[in-house]
Order: sequence, then structure tokens, then C-alpha cells
Amino acid sequence: MSTIAIHLAPDGNAFMADIAAAFAEAAAALGHDVVPSQFGLPTDDGAVHLVIAPHEFFRLRSEKPAALRAALACSVLVTTEQPGTPWFEFTVDLARGARAVWDINRVATDALASRGVNATYVRLGATPGMDAT
Repeated sequence: MSTIAIHLAPDGNAFMADIAAAFAEAAAALGHDVVPSQFGLPTDDGAVHLVIAPHEFFRLRSEKPAALRAALACSVLVTTEQPGTPWFEFTVDLARGARAVWDINRVATDALASRGVNATYVRLGATPGMDAT
């Protein structure tokens, strides 16, 4: 199985951490090795690097543009923004340089596709960790 590294912006929206936790739990349940809550830049090291909310992760960084482009090229972006917002526009620009793009909203997936981005709709589902009992 693969190693899945999950990246978040440390100063990002708390809801994105919930999404990241769900992806981590699902990947682990499928037998993948999971490295959760990575705040550093993805590297081309053979792992699958999921970047949750890339509009936060890449926007809130101070690294040089070349380092950000290299990180983007080996990242699977899990996008969350709605068409018509400035954050969606920033996401479109990022998506063009990414390894792959997944979106949790079918409307946004279609909007990305209309902009020439090969995005895949990923339906979120419940994981055992969401059980409040």
C-alpha cells in the first residue's frame, strides 16, 4: 500500500482539519500508511501528498515561488471552495500546476472542468471516528 501524507495550513479553518481527519481515517481503513497533519511542503518522495484546502495551505506560506511550484507538482489537491469566490479563483490557478485535483462539491468540480482543470469529484462519507457515542 501507499503512504498518504495529509497537509493542512496550520492557521487554516478548523473545518478543514475535520476533512483531513476523515481522509486519514478512510485511507488507514483501506490499509495505507497515513502521516496526518503535515504542515511542511510536500516533496516528491513517493508518498501521495493530499493537500486539504490548498487555497489556505499555499496562500498562507512564505516559501519562495519555485519551492511552492515544486510542492504543488507532487500534490493531490482536495479543493473545497465555491465558484464565484476569490478563493475559488486562487484554487483554479493552483489546480493547473497540481499532480491531481479532487473536489468535495460536484458543482465546483464541474466549474473546475469548465476552466480546463481535470478535477475528480470525491464524495465525503462518514467514518467511524465521526461517531459521537
